[in-house]
Amino acid sequence: MKNLILIALLVVLSSHGCKKDSHKSKLADLIKMEIIDSDTTFYFYDDRGRLSKTEEKNHTLINQYEYSDTSHLIKITNNKNEELIYHTNQLGFIDYKLNGTTAADTFYYEPSGFLKKTKDEKLLIVYFRYGNVKSRIYSDYQEEYTYYEDKLNTTNDRQKGFDRWGMISRNLLKSETFDKGTKIATYNYEFDSKSRISKKYVKYDTSPVSTLQCTYVYYE
Repeated sequence: MKNLILIALLVVLSSHGCKKDSHKSKLADLIKMEIIDSDTTFYFYDDRGRLSKTEEKNHTLINQYEYSDTSHLIKITNNKNEELIYHTNQLGFIDYKLNGTTAADTFYYEPSGFLKKTKDEKLLIVYFRYGNVKSRIYSDYQEEYTYYEDKLNTTNDRQKGFDRWGMISRNLLKSETFDKGTKIATYNYEFDSKSRISKKYVKYDTSPVSTLQCTYVYYE
């Protein structure tokens, strides 16, 4: 009898340990902390690796996330208790925001899964190559992008547990040209021992020139 009790206890403890290890494995390589200049954001996840909440450096709530698999809804609540409710399509991408019971701010996607346009935009054409967005063209505005095609993007929404806005460019952004080609942002990176981005530097070709620094810490 004692042996049976001991075996049962070991099974329970083993099961509990497996659950903890499973949760830990789902967090692996997800972003734990992001520092942009002096602003810090902490990221927390549920047992399925989905973003559950974000906090500031003093651990004040920024946003809390709730998911409903049956109704395909996502509710985001901020620290003022204001709510945003989004509906997702079969791929899990957000296709519209709910305003009461009315659909608003509709989002459209390319067959490839890249975000194409929203309801309020007059025109947006997305060109992509090798899994990267190459340009976005509006009726009166255009953005052009180049990439480090030998480096993978490890700081995108997927690494923050919230890849809900369509496909993400596969590689690291190298440069961005915007404001009708008059402004350029260039990107440089540092990496940790697992080839994940540890620091990102964004240099804006403005007058005067400005630089943004981002630091990333990951769950192991």
